[in-house]
Amino acid sequence: MDNLKNAFLKGKHGKIKDIALPDKHFLIRIAVSLSLAFLLGRTALCYPVKPVSIALITVLLMGSKANIYAFPFLCIGMLSAAGTSYDYLGDLAALLICVIAFLLPGVRKFPTALRSLVAAAIMVCVKVVYYIWAGLLFIYDGMSMALDLLILFALIYVFKEFFRILDKGIGSDRNPLETLIVLSVMILLTAGGFGVIQAGPVSLLGVVAFFITLTAGYGVGPAGGGLVGIVAGFIIMLMAYDTPALAGILGCCGAVAGIFSERQRLFAGICFVGTALSFGLLKGFPELYTSIYVPVIAAIIFVLLPGRLMDQLIKLLSLLRQDDSFYELTARKKVKERLEEYAALFSKLALTGGIAGSYHPARDIMALQFKGMSRALEKMARELSCEYRPLKARSRRYELRTGMASYGKEGRISGDSCLCAPVSEGEFLIALSDGMGQGLKAAEESTVTVNTLFNLVKAGFEVELALRMVNSILLQKSDDEIFSTLDMGFINLYTGRVRIFKIGAAISFIKRANGVKAIKMSALPLGIIEKVPVESISMQLKKGDELIIVSDGITEAEKGTDGLEWVKSAILEIRSKDPQTMADLIINRAVQKYGLRKKDDMTVIVALVQ
Repeated sequence: MDNLKNAFLKGKHGKIKDIALPDKHFLIRIAVSLSLAFLLGRTALCYPVKPVSIALITVLLMGSKANIYAFPFLCIGMLSAAGTSYDYLGDLAALLICVIAFLLPGVRKFPTALRSLVAAAIMVCVKVVYYIWAGLLFIYDGMSMALDLLILFALIYVFKEFFRILDKGIGSDRNPLETLIVLSVMILLTAGGFGVIQAGPVSLLGVVAFFITLTAGYGVGPAGGGLVGIVAGFIIMLMAYDTPALAGILGCCGAVAGIFSERQRLFAGICFVGTALSFGLLKGFPELYTSIYVPVIAAIIFVLLPGRLMDQLIKLLSLLRQDDSFYELTARKKVKERLEEYAALFSKLALTGGIAGSYHPARDIMALQFKGMSRALEKMARELSCEYRPLKARSRRYELRTGMASYGKEGRISGDSCLCAPVSEGEFLIALSDGMGQGLKAAEESTVTVNTLFNLVKAGFEVELALRMVNSILLQKSDDEIFSTLDMGFINLYTGRVRIFKIGAAISFIKRANGVKAIKMSALPLGIIEKVPVESISMQLKKGDELIIVSDGITEAEKGTDGLEWVKSAILEIRSKDPQTMADLIINRAVQKYGLRKKDDMTVIVALVQ
């Protein structure tokens, strides 16, 4: 509407009103409204009865006069289905006059009840005039107009509730069965816009009616399934002139589907089809016969529906029935919104902490803390956004056994620190840090590195941010010349993938069957440069693989070499599959290699994938 005003008023006033770009939700609503306008414009009840278009435009213009965009689509829909109703011109004229009346300033302020009466009066008057002019006014037409009025009032209520749900979502302030009926009626009326399509004994409307009845019963229970079945049967009776008994048949089928809602979909579908077909076996009541193909096709679609889509339907139905899942989903939504607010706040604080200027470790630590907290909260919000699935817990494909051994050169205190612990569900961290220096001081450095990194990652910080923060913490104490190497691997026990990070660390090894693969990356230790480059290697582990991480004291045991060959040989020679035994034997071999030379701190971590 603002665009139209700009076009007409620019020349008159020379001013253009600023227009905000529509959001995604608004565009979706426009698309839904236009699609509904076209399909519902085609929908006819009992062939000559077509109050659907008038009811829809009454509700749309009740919300805003800008919804006039739906009027041409309603007209196109009515004209495209002109062959299904002999008096479509009367309905089209009534629709046009209703649009003009609802755009008048005084009528626009009418409440819903008064608007409904205005629409009913216009529809009756225009159709009476049309019938007299066309010479078609008979007693039957008077009865059809009475049915027209009843259906008009009902549809105005249905459409109003539907657009309320579309705008505000499903809440706890409404009767869940009422909401379920509104959505079911909308689905059936929309399907009716495609016409009474019949492929042999199979009817599109029949398949849709049986499918939504089966789905509603399975998701909501016997009461909801039975009620949806009765309404669906009544709507099909009006649109396709089908037997009135269909309402009772579908009601019973929906109740049966609800009774077996706790069973597998296949079992519920079989019982549903059996109930529908059993009515046709009653002798002397041919009106109870239902084509075998229609419920069978609906049940097959229900059973073969993809699991992801079925989860979404169950989620929607849990909102309708307002059970424990409903309250859990509502709580998840509120927590997600709050997490997103906090994430945005910490992101802004991170930008404030990272204001351009000379580098300072303390300021960088603060900025990285805020950024890490923002990323962690965003990750939690994404996890809460995932569809609710009350399904089986995910099972691990792999297990991990670890062994650690160390040697301290000064007072039996090793400057190396290591850690093997889970950081999240199904993810395991193996970390080894070599503090520069000797004895207690080096041990403190490496312990700070390993523990800080572990706590940050466990709290949800991304590995890259956590490493940068640890680097800034060590730079903060640069006067003491504190720096440490870091060697770590993140093993996913669901997939078997491992991500290996090496910051100034020694060579690592993977033993598989009768072969040993070396893993080496060049990088400076933490605490030396301002922005440490973070790179990783991703590999797929198999059952029986052994990941061996060592400190540089092991690789330097053989004088004049990088330690690659002798460590590989030692690993190949060890036949034991016990991680602790392998770690102890590698330490012993390294001590033998040193001989009488002064020994460095040595640490070995072995992880066996099972």
